[in-house]
Amino acid sequence: MHDLQKLYSVANRRKMSTLAFLAQRNIPRSCLGNYRPICLMSNIGKLLEAVILNQLTCHLESIFPNNMFGFRPGRSTQDAVVHTLDNIHQLRESGYLVAVVAFNATSSFDCLDHSVILRSLEAIGVGSKMRTWISSFLKDCLIQVDIDGHLSSPWTVNIGVGQGRKLSPPLYNVGTLTQLLFNLLSQMSSYADDSCDVIHARSSEDCNKRILEVVSDRIQWFKDVGLTMNIPKTELMGIGFTPSDVTIGDTVIHPKNEIKFLGTIIQANLKWESQVSFLRNKLRSAAARIRTEGRHFTVSDKRILFHGWVVGQLHCNGLAFLPALNMTEIDQLQRAMNAGIRAVVGLPRYGYAPISDITAKLGLPTLQKIKEKVLLQAAWKRFHEHKPKYSDGPMTRGRSMANIPHGNQKGHAGKISSTVLIPFWNRLPLTIKEQSDPRKAKRDIKKFLSN
Repeated sequence: MHDLQKLYSVANRRKMSTLAFLAQRNIPRSCLGNYRPICLMSNIGKLLEAVILNQLTCHLESIFPNNMFGFRPGRSTQDAVVHTLDNIHQLRESGYLVAVVAFNATSSFDCLDHSVILRSLEAIGVGSKMRTWISSFLKDCLIQVDIDGHLSSPWTVNIGVGQGRKLSPPLYNVGTLTQLLFNLLSQMSSYADDSCDVIHARSSEDCNKRILEVVSDRIQWFKDVGLTMNIPKTELMGIGFTPSDVTIGDTVIHPKNEIKFLGTIIQANLKWESQVSFLRNKLRSAAARIRTEGRHFTVSDKRILFHGWVVGQLHCNGLAFLPALNMTEIDQLQRAMNAGIRAVVGLPRYGYAPISDITAKLGLPTLQKIKEKVLLQAAWKRFHEHKPKYSDGPMTRGRSMANIPHGNQKGHAGKISSTVLIPFWNRLPLTIKEQSDPRKAKRDIKKFLSN
């Protein structure tokens, strides 16, 4: 499914029509699923939305649960993936069998029922004036199709929150809030139209029963809020056992040895070979793009491409997998990164090259530096508001530095993110630990790593 707004922007950058771009990418022009309506608002309308958004966000942030991650300040796909993995490791540490079911909605922004949004707003305490305004905001939106300047007749749509509005993301979160409360048999993580249920039981029989109950409840929830479940993208995986097949409609969902949740491949054995292989291919593909699309660029410009196309891939959900990689996997990813470094300076793809010297001269990060940066930033984010306070006993050097004692680092308990991050929090200087501004903290951590 391709977002039409994204296609427009890419096509404009390449100085071609959207239809020509579709043809170049072998995207079927005749398939309606490749087109989505986008909202074109006036500047005054956008300003009004921004004012309302500022008033609404503070209230919503005090209501939304911690396992909702999409379209929220300070939260990302990384947080959603790590939350899912932490649940899995905690349950496995307690001796449970675990099943993971990943769901996805089709065109969810365009299909969400307005009545669900308004009833949810009332349930979470939003006043009548705000609800009336939002009802008017959502109602009677006109849609037209524009193909190379030819406009269709307009028609009215009274479902969905619209693509491209400032208020669309928080209203979507409000409308889908009930899915986080709809079932008590699973631990759920949601990000926009993607969700992941972690189900556990002591026996495989009980776990299979719970899987069927959770799937049945999710199907009913999709119907109740007017959304369509993307059944082909539904995935099932067992950890510690092999779950039975699940049937949704006419489709049989077979259990897999790995699933992909928000761009991260989670394996049933909780290892990372598939994710490393996936990233290696992406990094080498990025290196090839630097060579071709940046062939007329200066080294300085190609360095920017390297940070965006190579380093960015490793930062994405890095907390989920970087701490768990073994030396072989780290070496494999570093070699893939080296292909990008060769592309930046125009070296041949193969043969000896002083990569370490080139990396240092250009100020490019190694995989180890990226790992440290990701973990130090995550440690500050996790603990800076919950620094330990000591009311008794002597003030040791560790206490004076606001250090946290190490927990159980064996087995699954040692793989939980809070345990992994404690040593990195303890490494930070006290000045960074006491920093309250996230942007300044990131800047200070970058300086700390460069020393």
